[in-house]
Amino acid sequence: MKRIFYYSVYFIFALSLILFILSVAAYYLFTFPLDSYKLHTSASVALDGIGFDVNDSALTFGIVSPGGTSLRKVSIVNNYKFPVRVKAISNGEIELLLKYPTITRIEPGENASIPVTFFAFDNSSYVNYSGSIEFLVLQPLLHEQMAQGIIAV
Repeated sequence: MKRIFYYSVYFIFALSLILFILSVAAYYLFTFPLDSYKLHTSASVALDGIGFDVNDSALTFGIVSPGGTSLRKVSIVNNYKFPVRVKAISNGEIELLLKYPTITRIEPGENASIPVTFFAFDNSSYVNYSGSIEFLVLQPLLHEQMAQGIIAV
């Protein structure tokens, strides 16, 4: 009788360990980026002047007056055979002055234009702001893949 109890405990422990490992693997599978793009980001807040920068290797907003805005768009093409999610993450001193969609869904073969806006608030300091914005290309969520027949259960 004791032997059956111990085998049951071992079996439940092994099953729990396998389920834990599978759930960790599934978590990393759907949150680990397929690709990423990091762009240096900068803007200046000043009373006089206007500035443009057509640099395509950085996301620059030029000179913005207090209370003004500047918009740039980042183009991302989905070359995968399945839809992807693009997650934007910014950092640096410019981070709180940027507005952008956190998650953008892009269908296969589609070109998405993701808007990034710099807001120079009325009380913004007259300085240069810099930082970066990173675009992480992620797989679709599990329920989206099942609905589109990418994976079967």
